[in-house]
Amino acid sequence: MSTQIEILPVSIDWLQINLRVQPNILEKIENTFEVKVLPFKTRHFGEVVSLKLKGYEYATLQWKPLSKILAPDMMLVKFSNQMIYRYDCAALVSQFISFSNSEFVSYSRIDICVDFQEFIDYKDPEDFIKDIMRSEVILKGNSKFKCIGSIGKEVKYDYFRIGTENSDISWYMYNKTKEMQEVKEKPHIRELWEKASFRIGVDVWRIEFTLKGSKQEFIDTDTGEVFSMKMYNLPSKENIKKLFTGLLNHKLICYYNKGASVKSRQAKVNLLDSNIIGNLAIIPSFKTESNNMDRFLLKKINEVNNDLRSKKLEYRETVEELMNNFAEERALKPFLRRL
Repeated sequence: MSTQIEILPVSIDWLQINLRVQPNILEKIENTFEVKVLPFKTRHFGEVVSLKLKGYEYATLQWKPLSKILAPDMMLVKFSNQMIYRYDCAALVSQFISFSNSEFVSYSRIDICVDFQEFIDYKDPEDFIKDIMRSEVILKGNSKFKCIGSIGKEVKYDYFRIGTENSDISWYMYNKTKEMQEVKEKPHIRELWEKASFRIGVDVWRIEFTLKGSKQEFIDTDTGEVFSMKMYNLPSKENIKKLFTGLLNHKLICYYNKGASVKSRQAKVNLLDSNIIGNLAIIPSFKTESNNMDRFLLKKINEVNNDLRSKKLEYRETVEELMNNFAEERALKPFLRRL
């Protein structure tokens, strides 16, 4: 890597657990959380519940299974993105189990990711995808893949995935900066990047591993350590760093294609330095996540502000104050500066 980065932040981006609960669980937790039963159900569960803690999204619950195959006391708990980025996830799980007096069964899905701006061998991570698509780089093993991009004056790649949505283990890399600009702005991730001292104006990419299935076990062949989806402390900060680096070193293996009959006889592609992958603590600010509708609204307010420039000064100052407050609350200050 051409620039000196002291640490590449490893995070959990999705945390969902499988519990066994008592029929009166909502009564048990309503003194701690704001409980709201949502007006829909899922394919497998008859009731979906939203939990808030002090006004902030905490978790979504799915329970009352519709299939007899599932245990009647089963509940899936998916913790909110804001919570899992700001707190030790093992402690978060322990906290909810204590509040709800429920029984831990396993983790049903965990996504572990690392953010970065360049690879060791590629200053621009997109060039790595381009080389894969040109067969100049090949991956260990055989698997289905998915690639997403856009075509204008040139082909641009934003997303590359190995494995399917139903795979027990899959990995993908994508342009996280572009995703947040086009889909949803997440202030807690911006804070993480600032803490990591990422360069301003350079896109941040992400490699993410998705792990599913309660029976899954992962063995670090270097240390012999076993990680199981039934390990209560699996998402602790110490464990997710070990788990990510193990997956990176053993699942994401690529070679420069020189036409050799045996892939492993060719030079390896150097991606990330596992020695600088680590945890970063961020101070909770809990700014509201924003989406395209928020950007549209801010753009319209700005148009009104421009119309008022030739009118009364106090009107324009009021609108500008409104715009700044809204942009601050929704973490859209960079977007506002571009208008």
